[in-house]
Amino acid sequence: KTVLSPELKQKYNPDLLFYHNGAFFMEKLFSAGGKVLPPYNEKMPLVGVSAEGARAFCEYMSAKTGMKCRLPYFMELEKAARGTGRRLFTWGNRFNADYALLSVNSQISQFAFGAPPKTFSHDYSLYGVYDLTGNVRELVQLKNRTYDDYAVYGGSYKNTANYAKCGTLSRFAENRTDVGMRYVIELPEKNSPKSDESGKNIEKSVL
Repeated sequence: KTVLSPELKQKYNPDLLFYHNGAFFMEKLFSAGGKVLPPYNEKMPLVGVSAEGARAFCEYMSAKTGMKCRLPYFMELEKAARGTGRRLFTWGNRFNADYALLSVNSQISQFAFGAPPKTFSHDYSLYGVYDLTGNVRELVQLKNRTYDDYAVYGGSYKNTANYAKCGTLSRFAENRTDVGMRYVIELPEKNSPKSDESGKNIEKSVL
């Protein structure tokens, strides 16, 4: 919903890949007028993210806010999830199927295509970041000395408990109904909170 222009929504309108009755099929996320199509709504996380679309959105937000916005790096989300210790899960060291929206959650029938951010209060990190374990997986950057690449962090409503641990990473593919994104706002050095070791704010993009 941050990008109000129907033209921009159509330019980056993903063809979402669904599977039903033994067959794959494609559906658009937005209508020709830029409205979100069912089964999604504007309270749900953005999905079907492409690397090009994510970069364009970050550039748009940078111009809008006057501050540098970008995709997070994998280690930034892992740090945001794990906190200052070596906890296995965002909430601690014991897994609970109902703490995050994964396929094993007892409420999964109510959230068959994801849930509005912050629906699951236990999926909350020491740094105040929600949904780092479940709901939708998230596009992140992988950086080494010579190039940037992309991967997907965390688990989603489609994934089992195997995706619940902090630092879970999987391969990136476009047009997935459970892959969304966050963006990082880089704060000026003098405004960086002393309690935040990364010095950055992490926001989640919604439709």
